[in-house]
Parts: sequence; C-alpha cells; structure tokens
Amino acid sequence: MRRTVENDCRTNDSADMEHSLDRMARTLVESGQYRVSSRLEPRAEYHPPDSSPKLVAAVVDVETTGTNPDCDKIIELGICLFQYDRETGRIYKVLGSWEWFEDPGFSIPAEITNITGIINEMVAGQCIDDQAVNDLLKRVVLLIAHNASFDRRFVEKRLPAFAQKYWACSRFGY
Repeated sequence: MRRTVENDCRTNDSADMEHSLDRMARTLVESGQYRVSSRLEPRAEYHPPDSSPKLVAAVVDVETTGTNPDCDKIIELGICLFQYDRETGRIYKVLGSWEWFEDPGFSIPAEITNITGIINEMVAGQCIDDQAVNDLLKRVVLLIAHNASFDRRFVEKRLPAFAQKYWACSRFGY
C-alpha cells in the first residue's frame, strides 16, 4: 500500500507542477512582454498510412567550428528521416533520428561554444560514422536544412554522398 500512495503523490505532484508551469507561461504571454515556447512532443506518426506512394526525406543540421568549409570542420551532424507524399507534402511517419559528434582535431573556438553549447570534451575522440550516414542517404530522395547553402557546403565536403541528393531550404525556400 505504501508504494501506491507514494506513486499517487508523485503523480499528483507532477500534475500540480505541470498546471503551475502552464499558469506561469500564460501569465508571461498575457503580459505582452514575453513569448513562451513549449516542448514539442515527438510523434512517430503524423497521418495514418494510406495507399499513396511514400518517399523518404531527411532534415539535416550541422554545427561547425566556423563558416569556411575550406578550413573549418563539422563538430556535430544530425539527421532525421521521415516518410512523405511528394504530391501533397503530407508527412506520414518519422523513421528515426541520428546524431554524431566529431573531433575537429583542434580546440573549438570559444565563440562557437557560446553559439552551439558544444565543448571540446563532447567531441574528443568522436567521429561521424560515415557508413551509417551513407546507409541512411541511400534511402533519401530529398534533404532539407534550415540554411541549406551553409550546411550543404560542409556535408558535401565531408561526405560526398550528400552531393548526389536534391536539397531544399526551410529558410530561403529553394
């Protein structure tokens, strides 16, 4: 019985905390001085499957040691694959997400750590798994990045298989 009561208290405490946080967020927004973002709860499916043909796309994001792909390096690569319908643009299912850190071979500049939160200890001895990335890319027909012209220059230099794909940009719309 004791365990049940403790679990019930924790459940009530969590519910009370969530309600309290919602109230605080609403108060901040209603003041007109704040915007409050809430955590997006990931979903495996966005629409139920139907008979339309599905393609696979990937959202790609990189963090780098700077802005020049000739001398700066990727320190983090993230990829999220999803199924979609090319005709409607409807997203059906998230197929998974992957993340790799990579040691650039030199210290991460302080301004990059300030922007990304990535510190030298996080990348020390780490390497992007080229084979895993290439295997994922075999499934993909479209790559999407928020600033595709930036990300594309880095990933195509580091992993040439990225150059064989169609790209879209969520920032500039190309």
